[in-house]
Formats: sequence, structure tokens, C-alpha cells
Amino acid sequence: MFAIEKGIPVPASRQFGTATKYPFRSMDVGDSFAVPVNGDKKTQVRVAVSARIAGKRVNKQFVTRRSGEVVRVWRVA
Repeated sequence: MFAIEKGIPVPASRQFGTATKYPFRSMDVGDSFAVPVNGDKKTQVRVAVSARIAGKRVNKQFVTRRSGEVVRVWRVA
């Protein structure tokens, strides 16, 4: 059986932008940031997926490109 407890508050929900790893929400059109790849192809994919999801959530558009050992993300709209 499970014990029923009363008076325990519900924790605040985590909303996008409160604890995000990348600064998508605060970017203006033309801004960019770079993420080191360190020879790991998975990092490039993770950054690109994060940019796509963030774009849908905050109604902005991002583009990612790899250049050498960094993946750069630009806000384009």
C-alpha cells in the first residue's frame, strides 16, 4: 500500500528557458554562439536537434553549421 500524505506542495514546473544549456531564448536575429565538438559527431547532432526544438518552442528560427572543431548556431528569424 501507499501512504496518503497531505500538505505537500507541488514543485514548480520546469519551463523552457529556465535551465537550458544553450542561450536560444535570449538571442536576437544575427546572433550566434559556438559549441566545441571535440571530435564527437554526436555533439553536432545534439546541438542541431536542440536548436530545432527551441525554435519551435519560442517561435524563432535557428541554423547550425559545423566549421572545424565547433558547431555554430545562428538565429535567422
